[in-house]
Amino acid sequence: MKNITKLPKWAQDKIRDVERQRDIAVNALNEYIDDQTPSAFSIDDLICTGEEHGPSFKRRYIQTRQMDIDHAEVHLDIQLRDDYIDIRYNGGEHCLSEICMTPCSFQNIKLTAKKNMRD
Repeated sequence: MKNITKLPKWAQDKIRDVERQRDIAVNALNEYIDDQTPSAFSIDDLICTGEEHGPSFKRRYIQTRQMDIDHAEVHLDIQLRDDYIDIRYNGGEHCLSEICMTPCSFQNIKLTAKKNMRD
């Protein structure tokens, strides 16, 4: 941190307290991330912790064999099977809307509810 010696003593103490609290929080986050058991499902986040310039990459594992995603009128169900991954999709909670599967690039698709498609 830049030179804080020119600030009043109470401000210097406050800044040091905030720095200590941040360091403790970052250490706790890193211990939590490091102590996880790897699994098939994970979430990758870029979090600004101050450890480096810009955000730090953090991966959190989810201990499960099935995950549901609901977004923009699309419901996606992913299940791990013994030898493969089973993926199903439909039109949201009540299966009311039709879904369009659009190829975007090599091994990449997008799922869009018909009502959200552009003409």
